[in-house]
Amino acid sequence: MYDKQKLLEYHGRYLMKNYSPYPIIIAGGQGATLFDGDGNSYLDFLGGIAVNSLGYNNKELIKAINKQSKKILSCSNYFLNEPAILLARELIRGTHFDRAFFCNSGTEAAEAALKIVKKYNNEKKTGATKIISFENSFHGRTMGALSATGQDKYKTPFLPLLDDFVFIPFGDADRLESALKSKETYALITECIQGESGVITPTREYMSKLSALVKKHKKLLIVDEVQTGVGRTGDFFAYSGFGLKPDVIFTAKGLAGGLPIGAALASGELAETLQAGDHGTTFGGNPMSAAAALTVVKTIKGKGFLEDVTAKGDYLKRKLLELKSKFSFIEDVRGRGLIVGLELSKDVAAKDLNKKFLENGLILLAAGNNTLRFVPPLVVSVQEIDAACGIISRVFEKI
Repeated sequence: MYDKQKLLEYHGRYLMKNYSPYPIIIAGGQGATLFDGDGNSYLDFLGGIAVNSLGYNNKELIKAINKQSKKILSCSNYFLNEPAILLARELIRGTHFDRAFFCNSGTEAAEAALKIVKKYNNEKKTGATKIISFENSFHGRTMGALSATGQDKYKTPFLPLLDDFVFIPFGDADRLESALKSKETYALITECIQGESGVITPTREYMSKLSALVKKHKKLLIVDEVQTGVGRTGDFFAYSGFGLKPDVIFTAKGLAGGLPIGAALASGELAETLQAGDHGTTFGGNPMSAAAALTVVKTIKGKGFLEDVTAKGDYLKRKLLELKSKFSFIEDVRGRGLIVGLELSKDVAAKDLNKKFLENGLILLAAGNNTLRFVPPLVVSVQEIDAACGIISRVFEKI
């Protein structure tokens, strides 16, 4: 029997305090809507932080999970499993990549990508020891991925970290060229959109410059697709929409629609770098998560799906621009596809609005530089976008 107070008591007693959750116990969901144990419903424009790509209780995804659950949930990497093999093929098809590695999360995928380029660089004996990363970037919370992250607030409690990284401003082409010229650097790691920092979206011109400079100075390019991959921007991977051709990418979040999985993809010689014993993970590429991911990938690659994401993203931005014309404290609307940021002026604290949105039936959280981040399920409807913007407008009217 559901007992909210007892569950909250257990939470306070038995779980570590590394999260600050709202006292709401989620019981279920449908589409882009979540339900709590008290019968309240919430439009979820956080999407499990860009995880629930096909929404909640998607029929085809549930069907695939149920079917696989009756076969086998997990098996060791001493053996092969069909869903992981088919998933690797589906992810590689249509790209310039050659091989995939599966793990359990975005930060694990970041670790794999970093190990691939580091081993490759060591084998080539370049003498270089540094990887360029960007200020305000976010690549994960394990020690290697955290070392690559350009935000002190995540790093300071865990110092000292790896000293492999050089940080430069995101969007500064001159600083970028200077860093890439250095004989000390052998690779560059970047997000296409800095989601955690407030949906900071570079210009196509800057990313074209980045691509040209990486090629000119013969450096390796690693692209973080954890938040922007698997259809989020309207391209299957965001790098293609920005004109990049990375050597390695890593992705996770929306890949299995809610089940834990991460992946690193590599091309050419880098795809052959990891050999037996170099890297591994017990649950990575397990049949259950791989079966779910295969369904997600096929769905998102299906006819018209990505075009629909682009159209709904454009619609969302138009609705937010209408709000911008109405409320003077809205500074900017930016993003691609269904990763969109609404930046507020400094006199209105975005994080203080989280609870007000929740009280009105909308899950929407602040990120980075005083920005509200929109990453709803990719199946969100125009009507749900209208409803969310209506709630935002009503909350803003009371500021």
